[in-house]
Amino acid sequence: MMKPTQHEQSSDKLQDLAQIFTVLIGVIALFQWYQIAYRVRLFYEQNHGQKGLNHIGDGDFTLIYFANTLLLAMGIIAVQAFWRESRVWRVSAAVITSANLAGGLTLFFMHRTGVLVEYAEFLRTLRRGL
Repeated sequence: MMKPTQHEQSSDKLQDLAQIFTVLIGVIALFQWYQIAYRVRLFYEQNHGQKGLNHIGDGDFTLIYFANTLLLAMGIIAVQAFWRESRVWRVSAAVITSANLAGGLTLFFMHRTGVLVEYAEFLRTLRRGL
């Protein structure tokens, strides 16, 4: 039996890492979409559609944007790693990365439109008397 070449071994390691990336991105995308659904429900049920009241912690948007950028990069790496090898993993990585990107954009637009605000923005809105 032939021993795998150095290139084949490094390719296998990259694919193993890409599989871990894909699963991790999938778990985080599920959590992110859970948070979006929760925040939309709060916006309509608790805040009666009033903008500027649905809040999360100060600084969380910076963390959300950074995490989404990092996850996008990880997803691109995963798709590239599977490009010639595994169609199932390539498609899975692409779909999960797209879902995560869509979630990040959704949170961005929720923040920009006042549907989702940081605590500091929430407090400024309350002080102004809504």
